[in-house]
Amino acid sequence: MLVSRDQTLLAVTVAAIAIGLFMLHQASGQSNSSAEASVAASTYASAPPPTPQASPLPENSASGTAFEVIPRGRSAEEMEIINYAKNAPVSMLDSSLPHQSAGYWIPRAAGAYSRLRWDVNDCATPRRRNDSTPVCAQANIEFTNGTRFEALLLLGSRALDSAGSVKYVQPSLLWAFYKKPRGAVVPAPLGLLQRLAQEVN
Repeated sequence: MLVSRDQTLLAVTVAAIAIGLFMLHQASGQSNSSAEASVAASTYASAPPPTPQASPLPENSASGTAFEVIPRGRSAEEMEIINYAKNAPVSMLDSSLPHQSAGYWIPRAAGAYSRLRWDVNDCATPRRRNDSTPVCAQANIEFTNGTRFEALLLLGSRALDSAGSVKYVQPSLLWAFYKKPRGAVVPAPLGLLQRLAQEVN
C-alpha cells in the first residue's frame, strides 16, 4: 500500500515531537538532580561543627585555687627546699594522681575556700643519723570550716653541720592526714584532698 506524502510528513513530525519531549524530560531530570546535589552540598557545608569538649581552666588562672600564705622572713634555703617539693610530680606521691607538679595540683585540689602554707622541718622524727638529719616540706591546708589536711614530703637530708647543703633525693610521701573540727586525726592518701575539698566547699 502506498503512503501519501502528507502521511509521511505527519509521521516525521510526530517522531520529531516525541524525540524533543524525551530530550526535554532528560534535561529537566538532570537539572533537578544537580539542584538537589547543590542544596545537599550547601547544607553539609553550612552545618555547625560538633560541640568541642569542655576545655580545662588555663594554667595561669587563679580562680579555684587555695590562697598560699608565705611567712615573712622565709630564708633562701627554705624557699629552695619548698620549690623542690612543689616540683615533685604528685603521681610519684600517689599513683592515682595525674602527672602534675605538687605546686600546681595541691592548691587546685584544695580549692578557693582554703589556705595553704608550706613549711620546712626535720620530718618530725626523733631518729637521727650520726652525721645528718632528714629534710621535709610540709603542706598545710586549712578549710573555712576548720577542717585541716596535712602532707609531709621527704626530700633529702642535711649534714649536722649547719653550713652543710641539702642532699636531695627522689621526693616521697611520708604521711598525710585530715582532721575535721572535733574529729579524730585520720590517715589518708594525698588524692583524698580533692574529694575532701569538694565535700567542704
